[in-house]
Amino acid sequence: MKPSIFDELMSIGAPRAVELYARLTILERSPIKVERTRDTIHLFYENGNSLLFTPEGFEVRIEGADWVTTSETMPTSRLVSRHTFHDLLKQKKLQPKHIIDLIQEADEFRKRDNKECKYCKKSYPHERRFSDDVCYGCARIHLGVIF
Repeated sequence: MKPSIFDELMSIGAPRAVELYARLTILERSPIKVERTRDTIHLFYENGNSLLFTPEGFEVRIEGADWVTTSETMPTSRLVSRHTFHDLLKQKKLQPKHIIDLIQEADEFRKRDNKECKYCKKSYPHERRFSDDVCYGCARIHLGVIF
């Protein structure tokens, strides 16, 4: 009986399988930056999206910001979706093309997340808005909010 793809992946070890899929994904769509630790491979793309590969699977993330003081932000990322290799193998979706499609879905998610400020008419993600339709800068100027 021929072993399944999952059995083959597990036979080479999870860290090697992660590296293999990260490399195949890089060939499909080149990241602007790659960070590697002992257990993870993090691919960063020009649009602020990233893929975080772990031995169990991978996460699709979008860039974000955390407010560390009233006037200073720190870059962070926000989880869009998490996928285990086991589930993707069962669904027969563990192809680099499918992984790239998930990144493109994150692009669409980010576009939907951006909303226009009613005062300055610029588009901002939720972490840069005071309310659903007012950015932080306009909240300070037009609403008298003090941060």
